[in-house]
Amino acid sequence: MRLREVKKPLYLFFVAVSEYDANGKPVKELMRRKIRIEWFDEL
Repeated sequence: MRLREVKKPLYLFFVAVSEYDANGKPVKELMRRKIRIEWFDEL
């Protein structure tokens, strides 16, 4: 995907995990954040 072709906002999701089970899967979340990135042309 080329950035020039992006017309809609993009979202990044971050999850901080505080505990894992024996298999390494998350059990308890510490924090969850969503970041919105909007693209536009600067002239």
